[in-house]
Amino acid sequence: MITIRNLCKSYGDKAVLKHINLDIHNGEVVVIIGASGAGKSTLLRCINYLETYQDGEIRIDGKPIGRSIINGKSIETSEKDLNKIRQRVGMVFQNFNLFPHMNVMKNITMAAIDLKGLSKSEGLKEGYKLLDLVGLKDKADEMPSSLSGGQKQRIAIARALAMNPEVMLFDEPTSALDPEMVSEVLNVMKKMANAGMTMVVVTHEMKFAEEIADKVVFIDDGQIEEEGTPEEIFHNPKSLRTKNFVSRIYGGF
Repeated sequence: MITIRNLCKSYGDKAVLKHINLDIHNGEVVVIIGASGAGKSTLLRCINYLETYQDGEIRIDGKPIGRSIINGKSIETSEKDLNKIRQRVGMVFQNFNLFPHMNVMKNITMAAIDLKGLSKSEGLKEGYKLLDLVGLKDKADEMPSSLSGGQKQRIAIARALAMNPEVMLFDEPTSALDPEMVSEVLNVMKKMANAGMTMVVVTHEMKFAEEIADKVVFIDDGQIEEEGTPEEIFHNPKSLRTKNFVSRIYGGF
């Protein structure tokens, strides 16, 4: 579904991603872990080209996003093709990014109606289905300001799903939530994983990562230090750096 080859990203003289190579398969849940500043969120944002990158290539279902390498030359993806590919990739951010002047239903359905051409009745039908999925069917007419953080994040997930994406990206979706609200968001993500959604998740929720991930990727200083199954990464890591990180964050061996 997603192939990343030799991805390099810098801010000025600071290299943030260094020659990243990663394959994400259809229906796979990939969890990216690492210390703050390691490059996790930058990698996620490069996947749908919210961040430009200096070198390498990312393909989604075989189609280049952002740029492609042709005969050794880097060619920019056209804006039209870029928007088409982005519609196939949903993204959920740390801080919800809901439109404060629109009620919940309009937040969920606006993009699907405007960009996918759904009728208003089709949009409403899909909106209620998604609200039911995230356990908030009674909140359709509420304004975002009346919702808790956990509810806002679940609405943000529903909004992303309204575009019927093939891949969902989650950038630390629980980091802005109070601890008691974390589980309600993680439970929705578990439902999506169990339904076969391709997901790439940046998170510090290690127990959750162990439970839902098919593959765990540990990034250290802009590089993939190690990747493997949850069992391999959390209980039998090969790299000393991985072992030290997991021991500090997740618990001893």
